[in-house]
Amino acid sequence: MDLNQAQLKAFEIIAELGSISAAARKLRVTQPALTRRLQNLEAELESPLFFRLPKGLTLSETGQKLLRYVHQRKLLEHELLGDFSQKKHNRQLLTGTIRIIGYSTFLTTFALPALAPFLRTHPQVQLHHIATQNMGENFGIKNVLLSGQADLALSVENIYHSDLSTYEIGKLEMVAICHEKYRERSATFLDTKPSDRTTLEFMLAHTCKLDAYERSYLHDEEGIIRGVEHGLGRALVLKSLLRKSQYHLIDPQFQPSCWTLYLHVFKQNLRPRLLMEVEKELRAQLPKVIGTLS
Repeated sequence: MDLNQAQLKAFEIIAELGSISAAARKLRVTQPALTRRLQNLEAELESPLFFRLPKGLTLSETGQKLLRYVHQRKLLEHELLGDFSQKKHNRQLLTGTIRIIGYSTFLTTFALPALAPFLRTHPQVQLHHIATQNMGENFGIKNVLLSGQADLALSVENIYHSDLSTYEIGKLEMVAICHEKYRERSATFLDTKPSDRTTLEFMLAHTCKLDAYERSYLHDEEGIIRGVEHGLGRALVLKSLLRKSQYHLIDPQFQPSCWTLYLHVFKQNLRPRLLMEVEKELRAQLPKVIGTLS
């Protein structure tokens, strides 16, 4: 059986967007035509590739395996074409796209500077950050890695799974901050969204707890820090994110907490060289980045 390339492309775009209608618009085909492509591919494989849920499409186990195959094949194809080009022009450059999932803070504060020298050396390599706070509540990092939607992950969760390699990268310090002058909203804690458990887990880890507190949601760490600077409440942030400010200070009422940052990588029997090099670079450079920010 030969896999139809148009069907594989349709499957990849549907998996990327999580919607047949959105994929049809991107591919500039009608929705019925795209549905037929997907159905024909599922018939060839004798297995459904997606489950239809109220919140949208989710990959089946077969779909997860196929998506990993599609991305791995693209990386290997880039690698092969790159080898030919390098031989012709006497260069040793890597090509392809690396997808890293994690909280946006970890991606921009740690992964980006850790990979920047590598990416400048290999201008044909593209980086795709997948921020977990932009995904649905049911999309955990483990599921995204296992489904083939990302290649690597950064998290403070020690994920255990036989198909994943997990490495301890370093320690992160979480501190409480408040405005040095405005204390009217000291019983309000700023988080990113209702499902953000940072404040709750921080409080549970301390003997000094507030009897009651309110929460405001300001989308990301930058919004939280800005909120404290405007006297809108207190917040729990990574110490490495704090810039010099005349407005906020570390709240002495709460002792800092320590988090461990982990790098997770999906195991593959045949790993493209790009993935191996990026993993090697992250494991070497991330501890240095964390050290300079501490």
